[in-house]
Amino acid sequence: MKQREIYSLKNDRVAKARPCLIVSKDNINGGYDVTVVPFNGSDFANKKDKPFCVPFYCGEFGLSKDCVAKCDEIARIRKSDLNRSKIGTIDTDRMAEVIEAVNWCISCEPEKSKAV
Repeated sequence: MKQREIYSLKNDRVAKARPCLIVSKDNINGGYDVTVVPFNGSDFANKKDKPFCVPFYCGEFGLSKDCVAKCDEIARIRKSDLNRSKIGTIDTDRMAEVIEAVNWCISCEPEKSKAV
């Protein structure tokens, strides 16, 4: 399992298979876990323009419907929780969009020191 690959999460909290994008770097994917961003197809029209979502359209990279990569739900999961059949692999340009959205969620500006 490698960065930019899409797999289906077997045991999602919504009780149905849900595609997930592997975002962790390949050199740390050798163990039991990977870091993923899940896809979500509900309310696509409203979510697609959010800064923490990246839109993907039906047919792109093996996805079966319009959905967004929900970068605010980034998680470390067991590889065993993913189905072994790869759905697809996104290109490097789309990966850059996902990383930018993840960064939007987790980055913070360093606190500037105040003059005393």
